[in-house]
Amino acid sequence: MIAGGPGFGAGAAAYVVVHAVVHKRGRWLPSLAAHHKLHHNDPTVNFGVTTTLLDRLMGTIGVEKRE
Repeated sequence: MIAGGPGFGAGAAAYVVVHAVVHKRGRWLPSLAAHHKLHHNDPTVNFGVTTTLLDRLMGTIGVEKRE
């Protein structure tokens, strides 16, 4: 048996669902959608889709630049 198989599978499925919701229904998770949108504009920041916690801990959080 592969270590973490069912748990890993469930986590991966949850990630895919949240990622799809953020992209298609951003109004349900507006702050998370805004956080992730910045990643598409600057691929060096905001890797988190399901949470901003790891970006904060790893120093990869980016902020929107206002002109």
